[in-house]
Amino acid sequence: MEESLGKTEMELVSVNRQLAGLVQKPQLELSSGGGKSLEDPLWVWGIIGGKNVGKSTLINALAGGEVIDRGDDVGEGTCRPEVFVCSEDFVALKKRFSGLASASIGYNEDAPVSMRGLALVDLPDFDSLFSVHVDTVRDIASRLDGVIWVTTPKKVGDLRAINEIHRVLKARTNFTYVVNKLDWLLSQSNLDPMGELQRARLALQAQIAECDPHCDPERLFLIAAKHTTADSMLQAIAEYRFGEKAESSRIDGELPAVVKQVVSDFQRLKQVLTRAPSAEAAAANKKANLSYQVQVQAGQLLEYYQPDRLLERIDRALAPEALSDLADSFLPQAYCAAVVNRLNNHRSLFMDWSSRLFEKRIANWPLLGLIAWPVVFSGTLIGGIRSALPARAGDWNDDPFRVSGIPLVDRIEGLMAGVRSRVAAVNEQVSVEIPEPDALATQFRSDVTALTEECRDTIISPFLQKRPGIFGRMFRWVLPVFILLWFPLVQPILAGILKLASEGTQFDLHVAVTVVEALSGSAVLVGLCVSLLIMSAMTAAIYSRSVRDTHRAIDTLLKASRESTSYLMQTPIIETAVRPVRALRKKLEDLIKVIRKAEKT
Repeated sequence: MEESLGKTEMELVSVNRQLAGLVQKPQLELSSGGGKSLEDPLWVWGIIGGKNVGKSTLINALAGGEVIDRGDDVGEGTCRPEVFVCSEDFVALKKRFSGLASASIGYNEDAPVSMRGLALVDLPDFDSLFSVHVDTVRDIASRLDGVIWVTTPKKVGDLRAINEIHRVLKARTNFTYVVNKLDWLLSQSNLDPMGELQRARLALQAQIAECDPHCDPERLFLIAAKHTTADSMLQAIAEYRFGEKAESSRIDGELPAVVKQVVSDFQRLKQVLTRAPSAEAAAANKKANLSYQVQVQAGQLLEYYQPDRLLERIDRALAPEALSDLADSFLPQAYCAAVVNRLNNHRSLFMDWSSRLFEKRIANWPLLGLIAWPVVFSGTLIGGIRSALPARAGDWNDDPFRVSGIPLVDRIEGLMAGVRSRVAAVNEQVSVEIPEPDALATQFRSDVTALTEECRDTIISPFLQKRPGIFGRMFRWVLPVFILLWFPLVQPILAGILKLASEGTQFDLHVAVTVVEALSGSAVLVGLCVSLLIMSAMTAAIYSRSVRDTHRAIDTLLKASRESTSYLMQTPIIETAVRPVRALRKKLEDLIKVIRKAEKT
C-alpha cells in the first residue's frame, strides 16, 4: 500500500509536467515528497500560522524552556523552520527533510526522552512580508504528518489562513486547531468572559468549517501558551487591569473559571503534542495523509488543465464519419477506381499473366516443353505488338495518379486543409504538427502501388498455384511419350505386321523386311511430324486455357478495384494525416487514466 501511494504521488508529478508541456501552460504547483514520511516511524507535527500568533511560544511552553528562538516581533518573525526533536530521532528526521528546496532547517535535539518518536517543527510565518516564507512552508508541509494550525482572536477569521489550510494536503483528521493568546483577549475585554470564550470558539469553528466540515471538537483548543498555570494568567490579567504588582485575588466573577478552562485546554493540547501515537496509528494516519494528497491533487490537475475537455475536442475532430466524408470529397471512389485502372495496364497484365500461366502449366507436361517455345514466342510477340499499339484516349498517361487534369498533390492539399480545419479547436489548447502534403502524396503513391500489386498477386496466385493430382501427373507423363513413340515407331511396325498376318504370310524374312520398311527415314519422319502436330495442338490447347484464365483473372481484378479499392486507398492516407492527433489522444488518455486512478486512491 505504501509503495503504491508513493508511486502514485510521483506519477502525478510526472503527469503535471507532461500536461503542462502538452497544453503549453505553467506547471500547477503540486506538493511532492509526502512518500518520504512513510520511510520512518516518526510522527512530525508542523506548527503553522501567521506572524506573532505564538508558535515559538507554544513549543517553548511544551518543552518547559527556551528551546526555540521567538524571532523578532518587529521584523520578519520566524525566518526558517526550527525543529524540536529527541536526539535519538535526529538522524531519521534529517533524512526525511533531505532534498527540500526550502531554506536551511534549525534543529534542537533537547526534547525529553518521553517525546521519542515525536517532533515539533516551528514553521516560518506564512503571512510575513517575505514571500519566500510561504514557499518554505508549502515545501516542508509535504513531509509533515500532522498540522497544528495556530491563530489568535485577532486573526481567527483571516481568509488567507483558510486558503493556506487548503494548501496543506493532509487528511483533516490530522489537523489540530489552536486559538492562542486568550490571555490578551480576557485582559482587553470587559464583556462576559465565558461569552468571549464561546465567541472565539465559534469563530474558530466557522473558519474550520470552510476546510473541514466534520471537524471533531476534541481537536479544537483555546489556550494562552504564554501562561501554563491559572495563577500565572490571572496575575497577568490583574496587572494589566489594575496596574503593576496588582493581586490576582482582585479578579472575580466568571473569569477565574474561564482561565482554568483555558489552562485545561493547554494541558490537553500538551498531552496530544508530547505523546507519540502508536506505530500502527502513525502508519495509518500517514497513509491517510498521502491518500488525501493524491486525491486532492488529482482533482486540481483535472480542474487546471481540463484534459477531459481537450479529449472531447479531439474525439470530435477524429469522428469517423467526418473523416470518411472528407476522404470522399478529395479522393472519391471514381478517382480511386481510375487510378487502379491506370496502374493495372491490362495489355501488359494480359501478356505477363498469360505467359506465366502457360509456362507454369506446360512445365507439368514432359516433352511438350520441347515444342512449346514457338507458342510462347508467338504469344509474347503478339502481346508486345498489342502493348505497342496506341492507347485509347484517357486510358493511360505518364502519371496514373493525375485524373481529370488534377494533380495528386492538389487533392492531398485539399484533404489536409480539411484535416487542419477539424483540428483547429484542438490547436487552441495544444499545438499539433500535421504532415506536409508532399510527404503524404509520396506515401499515397507508394501505398496505392503496393496495394495494387498485392491485389494482382492475390488474384493470380490461385491460378498459378493450382497443380494436378497424382493421376493427372501420371497421365501427363505417359501421354506425350506414347504420342511421340506411336506414330514414328509403333504404329508403322504394327500396321505392317498386321497386314502380313491378314495375308497369311509367314513371319520370317517378310516380317523383317516389313519392319525395316516401316522404320525407313521417310516413314519415321512422317510419323514424327504427326506426333509433333498432335503435341502442338495439345500445347495450343494449354495456351488457350491459360489465355481464358487470364481473362477471368483480369475481370476479377476489375470487379475488385470497383468494389473495395476506394476504402483501402483512403484509409492509410487519412490515418497518416491524423496520426499526430491520435498520438496526442493516446497520450492524453493515458494521463487521464493516471489521474482517475489517483482520485480513487
